[in-house]
Amino acid sequence: MKRYDKEYFIVDLKTLSIAERNIQVCTEFLIDLSSYILSKLDIEIPETYKEIVEKIYVIKIIDDDLKDKLIDIVGLRNIIVHMYADVKAELIFDNLRRNNKNTKNFNKETFRIL
Repeated sequence: MKRYDKEYFIVDLKTLSIAERNIQVCTEFLIDLSSYILSKLDIEIPETYKEIVEKIYVIKIIDDDLKDKLIDIVGLRNIIVHMYADVKAELIFDNLRRNNKNTKNFNKETFRIL
């Protein structure tokens, strides 16, 4: 992302598609890892991605701030995957760096307990 400016990013469909796919895959990894942790702790796995994030917050794997950020990431993933709205390239661009940072924070927290 560092080598793309916003103006280029929003008109380059290939880059936008790659970014959308990476957001989807990273979010699904976060949820899969969370589900794995819950299963290893013999905790029932909720049905929705948002509920899974809330559950790992309740059992103190993540803090309140990270919970809110992960719920936002899940929401963005859902918009992309289910096409709830016409996803604006600007929205994807603006969320990429923030999502990358939040994913790294999640990884630190989860690997700390593993």
